[in-house]
Amino acid sequence: MEDMDNKKFDVGLGSHPDLIKHLGLLSRIGIWEHISKLEKKLNEHQKMLGILEELFRQRTIIDLVTFISSKIMDSFVPNHLAFLIKEADAEDKLSTLCFKNLQMIEDPMKITSLEPFRKVFDEERTILPFDFFKDRVEDEEAELIKAMEKIEPDFLVPLMGMGGTYGLIIVGRKVVGSGYSYEELDYIQKILTFASVSLTNTLHYRWSIVDSKTDLFEHDFFMQRLKEEISRSERYAQPLSLLMLDIDHFKDCNDTYGHLAGDKVLQEMARLLKMALRKGDIAARFGGEEFVVLLVQCEHTEALKIAERIRLMIRQMSVFFQNQEIKVTVSIGISGNHSGNSLDPQTLIDQADKALYQSKKNGRNQCTLF
Repeated sequence: MEDMDNKKFDVGLGSHPDLIKHLGLLSRIGIWEHISKLEKKLNEHQKMLGILEELFRQRTIIDLVTFISSKIMDSFVPNHLAFLIKEADAEDKLSTLCFKNLQMIEDPMKITSLEPFRKVFDEERTILPFDFFKDRVEDEEAELIKAMEKIEPDFLVPLMGMGGTYGLIIVGRKVVGSGYSYEELDYIQKILTFASVSLTNTLHYRWSIVDSKTDLFEHDFFMQRLKEEISRSERYAQPLSLLMLDIDHFKDCNDTYGHLAGDKVLQEMARLLKMALRKGDIAARFGGEEFVVLLVQCEHTEALKIAERIRLMIRQMSVFFQNQEIKVTVSIGISGNHSGNSLDPQTLIDQADKALYQSKKNGRNQCTLF
């Protein structure tokens, strides 16, 4: 026993003579056990700090959600883990990411708004056991509760910010074991409290740079990125191209079908733009029915091919609104910095705009190189 105590002592505290003299007493009154618990807590805090540091390094919503999921599932496996996150600041539309037994699955709940639950979340800003949550929700929202029950929720964590609730994390029952221990709940509480802050910050930033109607970047952010990419193009003598797109006769579309139909046309066009672009290219809504696309490391001949592909995709696009089919075309102007020479952003935009004007003048539904 004495050897064991000495071993513990040597490992934990060194060999100070005054302490060695009272080693037996210290052991009997439980000092070593207390020190062991403190060391365990210190290790847990250091681990949590490491997790939080990584948490705030995540750059996108999907990266953040994936990281949170991996850290929760490192400690235990819930049968389901779901994230309901607002898509835009002006709307209560939700995106849902749902995991089952570590695998991402299609959303089985189909919940489109958090509005029915907002009062509960505003009053209870912490982990909520699902049974407690059910008792607080109004009777008329019974169908939404049934939708949540499809993933066997154990508890909920609202994502809160200055403007209220921005999302919801639903944690299902444990796959192994009879319930979550106090330590596990404490671990979840710590991670998800900071995750809530990080998600809210990421959402606010995204809302500040993204056009809510089309989910493309907005004008000011695009101009900032254009300056950065022009500088990079000049520094490394790499080509750069800019497309400017305008929907032909868009006013006639709004006058004929209404502005809600026009909004749907803009949204469908934005969706096709995203599909057509390469990784690293940047698309933005420049204003009204006008869009811009920055093609990095792209010569004018390749830019013309991409522009022509986009034009054909939009010409073939059908937008259905209130049982009516809407067809549109676009005119495109193309400019570029193809030799790495100095070229300011406004000049590049003006050149693309002149090429766009030429496409319009020549009959629309075509692409023109400056």
